Amino acid sequence: MAKEWIVTGAVLTAYEAKSFGIINRFVEGDVLHEAVTFAKQIGNGAPLSQKYVKYMLNHRKDADWKTVLQHEIMIQTFLMQTDDHNEAVQAFFEKRSPVFIGR
Repeated sequence: MAKEWIVTGAVLTAYEAKSFGIINRFVEGDVLHEAVTFAKQIGNGAPLSQKYVKYMLNHRKDADWKTVLQHEIMIQTFLMQTDDHNEAVQAFFEKRSPVFIGR
């Protein structure tokens, strides 16, 4: 379908784009509020974990499963030694939200 859209110059509605999986969501109403809420959700995450998740998602398509799993093992081993991991564990036991510092 993508080739057809490109060749014909088709314009999709937001509903069509969402139904085809081109976009994850669309917002009706207070777009700025939704954008800020989404940005805060991302910002509250563990930056090192987010960095390596993005790395794996961007590079897994170029590698076989064995290589992907080897990278996953190395990344998990590294992340479990970080201050952010220790903070996450501590916050869990203290029943509070973690405060990540990117180390």
